[in-house]
Amino acid sequence: MAFWRRLDWNAIVMLSFGTLFLVSGILALVLFPGTTYHTTLEAADTGTDVDGTGYGTYQFEALSDRGKQVFLTARNESDNTVTVSERARAPLEFSYPSDTTTPQYVAYEGRYYLVSTMASGCLGPCAVARVLLGTVALPGLGCLWYGRRRLIGQ
Repeated sequence: MAFWRRLDWNAIVMLSFGTLFLVSGILALVLFPGTTYHTTLEAADTGTDVDGTGYGTYQFEALSDRGKQVFLTARNESDNTVTVSERARAPLEFSYPSDTTTPQYVAYEGRYYLVSTMASGCLGPCAVARVLLGTVALPGLGCLWYGRRRLIGQ
């Protein structure tokens, strides 16, 4: 019997929906970027009155291990910027607003450094879209499995 004669409409429909759902779930992960957290560092002018700026001031020694790591990494980078993709990897001491940068000062080795932080990328709506379309991929796998079973007659 020819292969095309064994196809039934149920198998075709299930394979089509399964492929559509699976591809939409994968595209959701690619097309909707996650949020990135940026930390930029620059040396403050020596004549700046840090306490009079109203910005938060931290001693390097008082930072968490993650805060120290991000600070030192940014200090050693050529563009003085560190980007992390998970909020859990960003230091808790620094706030990461989405609309603007938040400046803070860190005292390190006798100098003050201006640390500017911000969050960018797709925040709330994209996270919801990623979750919804990502969960659509699971029924897509089920449709593909069912369509394959119908196709090969098991």
